Amino acid sequence: MNKAKLILASGSPRRKEILENLHFDFDIMIPDTIEDLSRNLPPGQLAMALAREKAVAVRKAVCGSDASKWIAAFDTIVVCGKKVLGKPFDQGAARAMLEQLSGRDHDVITAVALSCPGKPRIVERTVKTRVRFKALSNAEIDFYLGTKEWIGVAGAYRIQERGGFFIKSIFGCYFNVVGLPISAFYDMLCENKYSFF
Repeated sequence: MNKAKLILASGSPRRKEILENLHFDFDIMIPDTIEDLSRNLPPGQLAMALAREKAVAVRKAVCGSDASKWIAAFDTIVVCGKKVLGKPFDQGAARAMLEQLSGRDHDVITAVALSCPGKPRIVERTVKTRVRFKALSNAEIDFYLGTKEWIGVAGAYRIQERGGFFIKSIFGCYFNVVGLPISAFYDMLCENKYSFF
């Protein structure tokens, strides 16, 4: 059996790097969808709705009405208290997010939406990781804002880069915080007969 090819429905450089490190054969197609965080849904359901829309959009663009390709879409959100933190739209929004995360626990939720050949329905799973931030000084926040790492990431930090300076502990999957929960994704592929060989 030939190794299956995957389509990554994401423009995230972090997810691209993870799949490359795992030696997947894949193409990238960025979905034409809007990440609207204002919907009145619980956080897990919100992330799942966004990931599902990405998978469906790419499947329609690539396959039409025939689900003939492996397509993986993801959406990651940060939840602090009852507030959902998406991607900051400017430096002021990033500062507000870092101030909110400072000295507190928060949850990172990634939804995985997988379109499998021959299956009309999208396979779905969400993964949650609890992250504890150290208390940040104004100087630390200023420093981090200056790195520009906050651009384009939920919660305004990247755990795999200098944002990791501020992480006291995590409970759950580290890769989920990066944006692609490897173990859960692997399980989903295996359960749906993806060929790794």
